[in-house]
Amino acid sequence: MKNKMLITMRILLVIIAISMLSTSATAADWPMFRNDAGNTGESSETINLPLTEQWHSSAPHVEENGAVVSNGIVYMSSEDGKLYAFVVATGESVTGFPVNTAGNYGTPAVDTANQIVYVLAGSSLLAFNLDGTTAWSDNVGSVGFNLNVGPIIDGGYVYVKAGGNLRKYNNNGGLQWSSPSSGTNTQPSIMGDYVYTNSESGQIRKYNKATGVEIIGGGFPINTITSAHGVPTTKDGKIFFVHGQVYAYDADSGSLAWSKPASLDTWGYNRPAVSNGVVYIYGGDGKIYAFDENTGATMAGFPSISLNPSGDRNWGSPAIAGDKIFIGAGTTQKLKVLGAAGTANAGLVLAEHLTFSTDFQGFDLCSPVISDGVVFAMLDGGGLYAFFDSDTPWTGGGIKIEDGAECTESQEVTLSLDRGSNDLVNEMIISEDPFFSGATWEPYSTTRAWTLSAGFGMKTVYVQFRDPSGLLSNVFNDQIDYSENCGGEILPGIDIEKWTNGEDADTPTGPNIPVGDPVNWEYIITNIGNVPLTDIVVTDDQGVTVSCPASTLDIDASMTCTASGMAEPGQYANLGTVTANGECIPVSDEDLSHYFGVATGCTLTQGYWKTHSIYAKAHKYDDTWASIGEDTPFFGTVDSWYDTLCTNPEGGNVYYILAHQYIAAKLNHEAGASTSVISSELIEAETLLGDYGPLDDIEGELRNNFLRIAEKLDQYNNGIIGPGHCED
Repeated sequence: MKNKMLITMRILLVIIAISMLSTSATAADWPMFRNDAGNTGESSETINLPLTEQWHSSAPHVEENGAVVSNGIVYMSSEDGKLYAFVVATGESVTGFPVNTAGNYGTPAVDTANQIVYVLAGSSLLAFNLDGTTAWSDNVGSVGFNLNVGPIIDGGYVYVKAGGNLRKYNNNGGLQWSSPSSGTNTQPSIMGDYVYTNSESGQIRKYNKATGVEIIGGGFPINTITSAHGVPTTKDGKIFFVHGQVYAYDADSGSLAWSKPASLDTWGYNRPAVSNGVVYIYGGDGKIYAFDENTGATMAGFPSISLNPSGDRNWGSPAIAGDKIFIGAGTTQKLKVLGAAGTANAGLVLAEHLTFSTDFQGFDLCSPVISDGVVFAMLDGGGLYAFFDSDTPWTGGGIKIEDGAECTESQEVTLSLDRGSNDLVNEMIISEDPFFSGATWEPYSTTRAWTLSAGFGMKTVYVQFRDPSGLLSNVFNDQIDYSENCGGEILPGIDIEKWTNGEDADTPTGPNIPVGDPVNWEYIITNIGNVPLTDIVVTDDQGVTVSCPASTLDIDASMTCTASGMAEPGQYANLGTVTANGECIPVSDEDLSHYFGVATGCTLTQGYWKTHSIYAKAHKYDDTWASIGEDTPFFGTVDSWYDTLCTNPEGGNVYYILAHQYIAAKLNHEAGASTSVISSELIEAETLLGDYGPLDDIEGELRNNFLRIAEKLDQYNNGIIGPGHCED
């Protein structure tokens, strides 16, 4: 009888959830991509830990897409052009869904009061009824990428930006107004009587919500940084915008209230959340930052520790619910929970929950959604996860491999299995695949012999439990290092071998490189220890910027880091250094490399070239002149190269001053002298000498440019810079 009651209760949950489709919105809804028209990312709920993964759907093909929730139904767009709808309580698909849209990277929006779901896809704004049938649609032009963003609902109207216009529709598809508004990759924000948009070309623009008229003057449009893809967040009379750092503007005057650095991606994908007077942002360095919304002061406990390596696709946006912050931490594939500002646990990691995807991008721009005690997480290629808070009746549960051992030398292990508080559990499914591909349900037992997959390395085993009513548990997992050296001494080690232009030049002189020619350094980093390495950093003592493809290395693995520069004269040496951590033990290595900067050829002054032409009988002819020709017309003038060289620059004629030094430099080049140190000046000189003539009035800044270039060429011709002066 008890089992039948559980089955009946489960069916009732589904019926109740579906029946809520036609009811009004609740405070627990999350109907737009950042919950409200101001894009605040704030929920009025308090989420109690621990969270439990209640269900997961791999159906939506996620690529930056987001989810929204209304009346117990979660809606989600997908890259492959579908709109999905799932019952929050069970994860079951709603009848009539999925429906076809067009491929997009965005998030739908729900007007619960008017029972419409909106999707911006292809070149259309699509409106669906809550049963999946089409309500109406309109061609809006190009919708751009709209990564993780979507339409904005306010007062029964829907606002979208597409095709170079900001548009407002009523729920029947009637266009209320359309105003020119550049930028097709972002959506607006609404506060009070105004709509705010990012032009994506260096401006935040402001429009009257009722008429669509753009507000010009009084500080608007606000000039920002060019090409940011940020979406404005508006709350409490301020506009918050991200591009490299966090900016707070006064929404009335457009003046800058404050700005704060937060190690942010330069495209502005990280969108701020605002809650209880605090602005939160997920930095490109993997840290959560928190600032007072009025002053910009950094809140106590922040920034947090790094939740994911710096620069590793940390583009998500936090969601705030009461005393907690929720964020999908980049490529870790972990939903992380931190204490909010002003709490005893401010900035501390309170919990983390592993998701799974074969897509290396992880959460990317996807951001958590919170509704009615459920935290939703979606990630690229990983579908949609639903984590219920601790009010869920089924608590506890887990798995341990070899009683929680860190490593094993045997492929045969024992699993310890705990079904938690649900004593009715009678089945379990186990796999090293988090989606349980190919696995089958089997009777529940507290222990189970298991054979790890072949090959040494870290192994993860997943388990899920099921009771007779079909109710599923969280997916639990444990990890163990399958190693041939389990329990042995931890011996981390790292090696760096530095090469210069393809040579392992540990000792002088190294390769001879012409001064000014490119120098390419390679830093070959190898893990020579018996544990994986993390936090790898390569530096150079000469200030050279070194780029590496990764910051971790498995055992015996190698990677090549690179740097480049221009050859300097004489003997050159630089020291490459690598540091890393292996199981919390720091390791390092260094390697010297050398080259010798060789100055090719030598230079002579204009006086030499005047006296060694075919017209100068007192000195021996220098046949370098033949490569140019003394009588060749000099640019657009009527004079020859030789006549120009011999013309006195009367009255400080800057045309001739520059021409003399240019002719000498060109002849030095023809004679075999390297011109790498003056390559840009030669190009500038040729432009000026071609655009102007000796009779032109050359004054002001233009005159200064002539003299600047002439001085640099004079230094070259006299051997002060470059390969040096020829011996007499």
